[in-house]
Amino acid sequence: MAASRALSLKVAALRAVTPWWNSRLLAASARLQAHRDVSSSSPKAGEGQIHLTESCVQRLLEITQGSEFLRLEVEGGGCSGFQYKFSLDTVINPDDRQGGRGWGKSGG
Repeated sequence: MAASRALSLKVAALRAVTPWWNSRLLAASARLQAHRDVSSSSPKAGEGQIHLTESCVQRLLEITQGSEFLRLEVEGGGCSGFQYKFSLDTVINPDDRQGGRGWGKSGG
């Protein structure tokens, strides 16, 4: 039942979500972009979205103070070649992708 109440938020689902590629991922990123450029198909439903439960959003609203937001970063490493870092931050960088459901900031 909780899954049916899950929020479907765009890639920048939280107040700010930033993919961050370190030097080890530049080549992989270039290959992915080349694959996207060659493909003419449109994105699949649900692609590029983060799904959060209502309780997750409520907890984030409880633990953040002032201008704090949850930042998601993707780095090279981990078992699958990527690892995800979650942290609270107060600085929105120019290349951050942002979004939300009424309480977030819409951005590029």
